[in-house]
Amino acid sequence: DDLIEHFRKIELVSMGFDELVAIECDIEKQFSRLWLTPALNGFFVLVLFRLLEKKISRSGLKEKYPNFFNDVLYAQDEVISVKLVSEFRQLVGQITKTPEIYGLFKERDPESIAAELKLNYPKIHQLLAGYIEKYGIRTSEGELKMETVNYKEDPLLFIEFLKTNIDGQFNEVSGKLDWKEVLRTELRNKPFGRWYFSLLIRKTITAVKGRENYRFYRAETYDLVRRIVRKMDFLLLQEGKISQQGDSSYLSMEELCNLAYSQDCRALIEKRKLAYKNYAKMTPVIRYNRVNGHFQPVISPDDFATSEIIKGTGCCSGISKAKVKIINSKEDIDQDVAGYILVGGNFEPGWINLFSQAAGIISERGNLLSHTAILCRELGVPSIVGARRVLSRVKENDEVYMDGATGEIRIINE
Repeated sequence: DDLIEHFRKIELVSMGFDELVAIECDIEKQFSRLWLTPALNGFFVLVLFRLLEKKISRSGLKEKYPNFFNDVLYAQDEVISVKLVSEFRQLVGQITKTPEIYGLFKERDPESIAAELKLNYPKIHQLLAGYIEKYGIRTSEGELKMETVNYKEDPLLFIEFLKTNIDGQFNEVSGKLDWKEVLRTELRNKPFGRWYFSLLIRKTITAVKGRENYRFYRAETYDLVRRIVRKMDFLLLQEGKISQQGDSSYLSMEELCNLAYSQDCRALIEKRKLAYKNYAKMTPVIRYNRVNGHFQPVISPDDFATSEIIKGTGCCSGISKAKVKIINSKEDIDQDVAGYILVGGNFEPGWINLFSQAAGIISERGNLLSHTAILCRELGVPSIVGARRVLSRVKENDEVYMDGATGEIRIINE
C-alpha cells in the first residue's frame, strides 16, 4: 500500500520523456523484488484449496450441507473484491432512496448528473468520489489492458455505469454459514479431526484473502505504469513520432522507452495493428503444453457432447430457469439482460451490472476462487463456473435450467 501510494503522489504533468522512463524503471525495480510473496501465496492457495476440497468430500458434510465448501470460502472478510461490491450496493442504495437523485440518474446524461450532484447534493457527490478514489481502477473493461480507460481517469464512465446499475437486483445474501458450529455439531466426538478441519479452513480463508487482495494491488501497480505510458503517448504524439493517440500501446516497453532516440516506427505500429485485428478473430485456447521447447494447444475431449446434463462447478446456490443471453465481449454488456441466464467464456470483475440483473451466471472458465464466483456469492446470484464447452451447447434464447449448488445445467428447449 505504501509503495503504491508513494508512486501515486508523483505528479507526471510537467515531466519530460526521460523522467517518465526513469520512474517506470524505478517502479519495475521496486515491485519486481516483491513478486515472490504473491507467487508463494498463490501456490499455497492451490495446495490448501485441494486439501480442503478433499477433506470436505471425505467427511460426508456435503450430503447435509451441499454448499459447505462454497460457504466456507464466502466466510472470508476484508477481501477487496467483496468490499468493492458491498460498498457499491450501499452507494446504489443511497441514490435510490432519494427520489430527486434517483430521477437524475434515470433521466439525465452523466455530465449533467455530475454537475448537479456537485452543486446540490454534496453528500452523494462525496460518496461517489470516495468510491472512485478507492476502487476506480476497476472498470467494465479489462483492468490489465494498457488501452483501458478506468473510472479514475474518467469519472463520467462510472456515472454511466451507475445509470446502468441503478435498477439492478442486489440480493441481500442471507446469514453466512457458521462453519465452526457445523464442525462442533457434526464432529463432536472427533476432537482431533475437528481441530485439523478448523485449522485447514482458517489457513485456506487467510490464503484466499491474500490472493484476492494481491490481485487488486497488481491491478493498481499496472495502473501506475498505464498513467506513465499515457503521458509518454501524449509527448510522442506532440513530437509527431506516432500517428494517433494510443499508438504507443502497440510497442513493447523497451521499444517505447527508446522511441525518443530511435527512428520513426509508424510502419511497425501499423503492422501490429493489423496483426491484432487478425488475432481478435481467433478462438482463444485456454491451456497450452510445452513440447520440445514449443507451446502446443491442449484440446480436451468433449465429454459432454451427447450428455443431457452439462456439468460445471456450482459456486452460489440457487435454482434458476430462464432464457439465455450469450456474452462474448464488452459490447454485449450494454444490452438488456434483466431476467436472463448469462452464458460466457469468462466475465470481467467490473461487470457488476450483469451480475446485478441476471437470473443466473454460467461461465466456461473459472473455479471457486475466480472473481465471477466471489462476486456472485456476494450478490446472491445463482452461478456456475468451469462449465466446459457450454458455449458450444447452448444458443441465444435457449431456455436453460441451472442449479448453482450442484453445478448442473440442462437445456429445456432449444
